Amino acid sequence: MNTRPFTSTIPGKLLAFAPCLALGILLTGCFPTASLAPLGAKPTKFKEGELGKAYRTTKGDPVQVRVIDSERGELEIVVPEEGKKEAEQPRYRVLVRTQDEAVLYNLLDPENPTPPRYRIGRLLMHDNAILIWWVTEDAVRKLVKEGVLRAEFPSKGDVDAIVTDGYGALAKKLAGPEGWLLLDMEHPLVWVKVE
Repeated sequence: MNTRPFTSTIPGKLLAFAPCLALGILLTGCFPTASLAPLGAKPTKFKEGELGKAYRTTKGDPVQVRVIDSERGELEIVVPEEGKKEAEQPRYRVLVRTQDEAVLYNLLDPENPTPPRYRIGRLLMHDNAILIWWVTEDAVRKLVKEGVLRAEFPSKGDVDAIVTDGYGALAKKLAGPEGWLLLDMEHPLVWVKVE
């Protein structure tokens, strides 16, 4: 997987930020934008051993990443909680897809599995870390104004914006040279591989 084109555009000090890492909201609470369809032109295919199983957040909390289906780019993320058995641990499904050279994530919203709703953003796997940024509500509002996509903006609930049409256009925007402007660059999720 080629991540080289994006590494020079990412400020190094971002690794220090990760305020959304309380385990209860580790995945869904930080991602305010959802989509009714996954973003990205094709699945990201993982090579055997490309992803380590055990990661830690910048706060030291454990996160486990497992490849469920290498061909579909499907991952399972487990957020271990003390006192819970393996079968009771919170699990999240993620479709990782590629658009041009960009890697996009589509986190299946466990609160809304049917019909599927995905929390969306961009992902960078680099050396021993996974960095995740999510699409901002402001970016979605701007793209709606420009006629690039359609979206709903619920007044209640855990999502600020739901993209309802224009999935391909949004994926292309995220993959473009200014795609980083659509993301919350100040507060990424950062997971560091445990050796």
